[in-house]
Amino acid sequence: SCIRCTVRITGVRAAEIVLQAFSGRWNWAGGASRVSVSAEFKWRGEQVDVNFAADNLEDLQNGLPTRVVSAFNAKPAKFSFDGQSNLTANLFAEGKVTFEAASLKNFLAWSEPGATVGASIDALSLTANLNAKDGKMLFSDMVLSAAGSPATGVFELDMTGAAPKTSG
Repeated sequence: SCIRCTVRITGVRAAEIVLQAFSGRWNWAGGASRVSVSAEFKWRGEQVDVNFAADNLEDLQNGLPTRVVSAFNAKPAKFSFDGQSNLTANLFAEGKVTFEAASLKNFLAWSEPGATVGASIDALSLTANLNAKDGKMLFSDMVLSAAGSPATGVFELDMTGAAPKTSG
């Protein structure tokens, strides 16, 4: 457990990520047992709560599917996943995913400062069944609301080629 720590992480493109007022807990008995991680911190001026639990840490690390429940909660956005996953180079995930942002433009500006953010989409919410493997993400039974306009159906993101492709 770390209480009121400052954590520095080197992220994508060697950018330094600073988590302030960090408080976290890690519970794991070892071996093939359940693991849970929770953390609270300030990042870019916003309070963030993160929770993660996996039924079997060894399976998760060795590429075998195990039940995973995760949640990210901050003022700019909320995300959750409840399903099966692994944490290897051949990432696999299958389960229910949710995402909410009161303003997609504000979320993108907060999560990637300096990024060019186009036209504003106010509120965005997504609920779907996710199947991710082999560089593809399929969102089925999707319920999407963007700026108050609802949509339902299936959406696929294929990241296996030189440029991402979408369909649905």
